[in-house]
Amino acid sequence: MDRGDFESLNEFYSVATEVSLLLAKNKLGQLGETINEVLGILGRYAQVERVYVFTFNYEEGLSYYDFEWCAEGTEPQIDLVPSVSIEDLREWVDHFERGDRVYLPSIPDMEDSPLKEILDSQAIKSLIVYPMFHGEDLLGFVGFDAVKEFRSWGERDFALLKIACETIGTTLSREKYHNELVQAKEAAEKANACKSEFLANMSHELRSPLNSVIGFSELIDFELGKVDEEKIREYAGFIRTGGKHLLGLVNDILDLARIEAGKMQLDKQILDLRELVELAAGTFKLAIEEKKLTLVADYGDKPLYVEADGKRLRQVIHNLMSNAIKFTGSGKRIGMEVNAKGKAVCMTIWDEGRGIPDEWKGRIFEPFEQVSPFDAELESGSGLGLAIVNRIVTLHEGEIELRSEVGKGTKFTITMPMGQIASELPDEDVVNSRSVLASDGERKRVLYVDDIEPNRRLLSCGLSICNYIVDTVETGEKALERIGAEKYDIVLLDLKLPGISGFEVFQALRERGYTQPVIAVTASLTDEIRKEAKSLGFDDLQGKPVDFKKLLDSMGNCLSSAC
Repeated sequence: MDRGDFESLNEFYSVATEVSLLLAKNKLGQLGETINEVLGILGRYAQVERVYVFTFNYEEGLSYYDFEWCAEGTEPQIDLVPSVSIEDLREWVDHFERGDRVYLPSIPDMEDSPLKEILDSQAIKSLIVYPMFHGEDLLGFVGFDAVKEFRSWGERDFALLKIACETIGTTLSREKYHNELVQAKEAAEKANACKSEFLANMSHELRSPLNSVIGFSELIDFELGKVDEEKIREYAGFIRTGGKHLLGLVNDILDLARIEAGKMQLDKQILDLRELVELAAGTFKLAIEEKKLTLVADYGDKPLYVEADGKRLRQVIHNLMSNAIKFTGSGKRIGMEVNAKGKAVCMTIWDEGRGIPDEWKGRIFEPFEQVSPFDAELESGSGLGLAIVNRIVTLHEGEIELRSEVGKGTKFTITMPMGQIASELPDEDVVNSRSVLASDGERKRVLYVDDIEPNRRLLSCGLSICNYIVDTVETGEKALERIGAEKYDIVLLDLKLPGISGFEVFQALRERGYTQPVIAVTASLTDEIRKEAKSLGFDDLQGKPVDFKKLLDSMGNCLSSAC
């Protein structure tokens, strides 16, 4: 071995040792500083102007430019090319997955490609790239750019760079797993703190009403026979109030637990939100009167349908209305509004109460968060009501908006998608062009038979708009009874009914000699249904969801033929 080879080998071992020691002694949390120092050592050894580390994010399909060392006078690229698509590096990745390096002695001689454009923009003449692995997982790569002149490397150089890159990969993996452990530890500590806070809150919320229940129970036992019946009744009232508070708290906790676990099942139906809100308002009449509040209600004059769980929606209304009444002083106003907004339905509950400070607006939808009371006489709640409201609205694919000003009041607006049925009512052009069919002389009378209430309401509303007089019944038996007692110009008959079917109702009518038009309406427009309806002699067959234009045309034709 000549002197030159000896010096080269000595440099090889010196660099390898220095890099290994630096990475081995790296302190967790100081990775960037250590990696940059290592890249500088390797860059000077490889006689290049730039060394860098890219790491792969497979979920995003990107490789990120994470670390870089540049020789003096060389322009850094880390901020200019922060990431590169893994797909643009597909040829390199294929080499990496086989454990091979990528060596490009002359970038200008490469075939045109998106990758060559990136390399040309950085004025790179030659480069060598090594993969980084942790076990069998490809983490990314380390690149060496020769910018000033073309560069070639020998096998000893390749061996050193490979070892160094493998060590960098191991260090990055160790740092990554350390960070994941730290995050997992912090998450566990946060969960434990939340559990402790939950138990502390629960202890307080349970102890308060339990104190009343136990205390007054003991008073009754102690004073039985010593005090009058009125006093015992008063004690019993306190016990009842405490018991109801406990029951409500337990129900709230169970609801929140079901929602958080994804186990709350919604029983969705097509509902008229206007009617639901109006009925719910009636349950607060006594509470409103007792507190001498004024209810300002605007429910609109048309049905506003939503697809929702009626029980859960009533729960939302109850929680918001209870808060409005609770936090609004005597003699002031609270309000309930329902209206349409494009293809959505909005429900607003507002009050002229104390309002909510800005610093609380982002917190009140979290469990056990309650605005610090300004009035010690106010009854304490569980702090779960608005958390449940927010989650129920989210389950319905809706949104809740809060607007509030201290001293002036609060407004909650819930926006939900409009139920499909609501979009099926006839538009103004249809009404104007078809209502004449029912207004030439006497208004035509229609009997609609359907066992589903929203369907009955839909057609009743739509046909009434078009000047028809509409009666509805829910069974075939009631239809036969009504037709026997009343005169109708046309009958709309659902085929799938409880008890006797629509087909059986039609046959019974024809056997009685009933000759007025009968149109079948069904959600099952199969070939068999069409064939049977035609063979029995129905005047027409319409599908569901109802197309009002087609239905009104059909009714007009049937009535014209019957004249």
